[in-house]
Amino acid sequence: MVEAEQTEKELLMKRLRLRSNVTDTAIAWNLAALSENLSAAAALAAEAERAMRQNDRNRAIGAVCDFEQRLHEAQALFTAALALHRRNPVSTKGGAT
Repeated sequence: MVEAEQTEKELLMKRLRLRSNVTDTAIAWNLAALSENLSAAAALAAEAERAMRQNDRNRAIGAVCDFEQRLHEAQALFTAALALHRRNPVSTKGGAT
């Protein structure tokens, strides 16, 4: 019976490690996509700023037209990463919970 309990514990620990690895990978991909999204938004904002310095308001607004969609995507990626973390936290001390 003790041997069966040990095997059960080992299987549980293996599943938890696998789940943690999958979760970490998913969080990493979400954060990478978030970084790309925000970098692209920052580039558009810089282009809009340059256009305004050249008194070209139409070009400036055109540069930031898709900001709303990018912001929704950024929020979704952030929310997904946070939800994954909360579902399988690394520690209960400090950090986001």
